Amino acid sequence: MNELRSWSSYWKVRRLSRLWGNSPSGLSHYDAAVYLELAEHFEHLHGPHGPYWIFDLGTYFGHSAFSFLIGANKVSPQSQLRVLSVDLFDQPAWLHTSKSVQDFVRKFGSTGLDAIGKHLATVCAASGMQAGACDQIKLLQQDVTQLSAEQLLQIAPKGFVCFLIDCGKLPDVMNSIMQFCTDSRIAPKGSLLVFQDFFDWHAPWNLWAFWKLLKAGNVRVKYAHRRIPPMVEIVGHTNIHPVCDKIEASQFESWCTPYTSPDNELRMFDEVTAFLQKLNCHELAVRVQCLKTGALLRAGRLADAETWLNGLDSKWPPLLKDGELQNAYARLRHLKTGNKDLTIVLESAHRRRRQSAVNNWARALEYRLRLMGALVLHSGQSQSS
Repeated sequence: MNELRSWSSYWKVRRLSRLWGNSPSGLSHYDAAVYLELAEHFEHLHGPHGPYWIFDLGTYFGHSAFSFLIGANKVSPQSQLRVLSVDLFDQPAWLHTSKSVQDFVRKFGSTGLDAIGKHLATVCAASGMQAGACDQIKLLQQDVTQLSAEQLLQIAPKGFVCFLIDCGKLPDVMNSIMQFCTDSRIAPKGSLLVFQDFFDWHAPWNLWAFWKLLKAGNVRVKYAHRRIPPMVEIVGHTNIHPVCDKIEASQFESWCTPYTSPDNELRMFDEVTAFLQKLNCHELAVRVQCLKTGALLRAGRLADAETWLNGLDSKWPPLLKDGELQNAYARLRHLKTGNKDLTIVLESAHRRRRQSAVNNWARALEYRLRLMGALVLHSGQSQSS
């Protein structure tokens, strides 16, 4: 299949959002829309042949797993989808300051595995799925670096058709994930990799792992879209371990942790930018360029980082929100001054023009029109929509 297309994705996500309510989630509208469509596609493709497994690397509060379950059960009330969702189920203290997390804890008692299980059972029941549908999601509390291939094969003897990679918050964790993704028993050819932390400032090695897989010829782009990272299909299993080949202790915050040489990292950001532009994913390319600021900061090149950011600011697309740009600026100021303030804003004449009433109106209109339009996931050989 060359592409996935849906004219009703907006309404599917609306229903999913109503079911999920105000529970914590890391998914954007487009993430949820894509997962629902992929789930339907997988159920049509794999469902007739018996149970098939998705590996959810990072449960958080379970929204990804639930999205796939909703999509698969739309195709068949007795869907063959199974999700292995792995997490430490230990949320950091700063997250507990969020109102949605506090409300969740009041309702379910904690953010631990049992609470997540109760929540998933509640939303599954509210969705009208058959009794026991929630059992299609297997929650596993374990450190991914301690997870063995044999454990995974006991659960999914044929491997996994899809990997949702959302727990690579440390470089050694990403190394373990990539070992699974290059094991033909666990990730057979044709499996899909979905990187969920592409633009996470604290996990630049997600982008690095994506690029290492591409460079080794282990994956090819399966689906591309202007709003979300390209999804790649496994086509080979060349050993690339260790992906993060120069891990050093950070003297500052976790995002300052070196994971390869500065030259390698900077070259990767330039090559990924060019790759995304070739896919016509120009907005993603601009956002990746913001992450290059982090590479310059990790290399100790603060002046170069500031010059780079000012250049991005001067050519930032007026219809693209500049959240990544502002985040990069806040990190630069943190290193320069020692004061951490993530609310600080790079004020400039360029930003004032972007924030004009006309541009704000145009940005909101463009976003709503795209939400209501068709969701199209093109093959890697065609243009992104």
